[in-house]
Amino acid sequence: MAFVIADRVRETSTTTGTGNFTLAGAVTGYQTFDTVLDTGDTTYYTIADQSGANFEVGIGTFTSPATLARTTILSSSNGGSAVTFTSGTKDVFISLPASKTVQSFSAGSTGLTPSTASFGAVALAGTLVPANGGTGTSTAFTAGSVVFAGASGVYAQDNASLFFDDTNNRLGIGTSAPSEKLSVHSAVGIRGSNFSSLSYFGSTVNTTGVYTGLDSGGGFAINVRDAGYQAFSTSNTERARIDSSGNFLVNLSASAAIGGRLSAAVSGNNAGVFICDSANFPLVAWARSSSSELVYFGYGSSGGNVGTITTNGTTTSYNVTSDYRLKHDVKPMVSGLSTVSALKPCIYKWNANNSYGEGFIAHELQAIIPEAVSGEKDAINKDGSIKSQGVDYSKIVVHLVAAIQELSAKVAILEAKQ
Repeated sequence: MAFVIADRVRETSTTTGTGNFTLAGAVTGYQTFDTVLDTGDTTYYTIADQSGANFEVGIGTFTSPATLARTTILSSSNGGSAVTFTSGTKDVFISLPASKTVQSFSAGSTGLTPSTASFGAVALAGTLVPANGGTGTSTAFTAGSVVFAGASGVYAQDNASLFFDDTNNRLGIGTSAPSEKLSVHSAVGIRGSNFSSLSYFGSTVNTTGVYTGLDSGGGFAINVRDAGYQAFSTSNTERARIDSSGNFLVNLSASAAIGGRLSAAVSGNNAGVFICDSANFPLVAWARSSSSELVYFGYGSSGGNVGTITTNGTTTSYNVTSDYRLKHDVKPMVSGLSTVSALKPCIYKWNANNSYGEGFIAHELQAIIPEAVSGEKDAINKDGSIKSQGVDYSKIVVHLVAAIQELSAKVAILEAKQ
């Protein structure tokens, strides 16, 4: 079954109505339909009354030896519908409908004119509209243009926004001079499936990929799928990395000898770890000025030293700032014995695990030596839980020393009387 067009095919018929036509034989000098068509073939047909009253043009399906079904009506004297032919002789022939030909316009929308001696080929003389397979424009495209459909489907180019460097195989977005395989000179928005919006694959390392994107919890994730690491650099120098075991290293490319989830290498007076409040007041810094100073406690905008933890390689000291240059109105303590006598040392058991303990009750100690206690009695957190008080037993030592000195003076007096 094929679509066939042939020259000099013409028969007559006396069929009436709107049904299939029975062909009655060729007109002198013409061929029959059966000569050029097989059963099931289709072709363009024209049926016309010899009286000239009615006509019909369409696509018909032939059944050998002499039946033509009027399959599709293209035009007719009945307004494009099937004609109800009456009695009389009709001519039935194969012809190419005008609506199926390529028309030539001197200044029309297609701009096509027949080409000479090239078997139906056409030469473009104007602008071919996109609907007919053209570009819709007579503008020549420059080398590297990425052509796209613009207004009304007319082909367009915008090299400043989209450009392909065919020499170096580089694509530029927002630039006509891409310097990498893909150069983007504008903001980029990436939308994709969770956890794989943008992926990187190496040829010899990270061959299974580094995936970046939003994870199922709504956070941003970077997943190095091979046993590699994530590095962070500034000024083309690595500053920190997360190794394949999940350790975070600062100024190190491998974990320190002791190891640990967080390792930081320091030099000079740079703190390895620095913790501050919202006003940038330093609260604590680890490994500050020298190898002997393990922890430095500071406070205030200048980070003034209020304590350290130091080591000499054998022992460790926990130090509280006590430089004379930081004090004034210095006087001897004369209430050591009475203060110590007022203290209420006790033994107790902890609620958490019923274990034994000995010491002081915080609010009782606070009434005698306020400096040794932090927090307030019966304070609670916003959620109703206990906001407990704390005791610094080192603050009691000075009172013990003063009390011993007072006792020593009393003993000296008594001994002198003997």
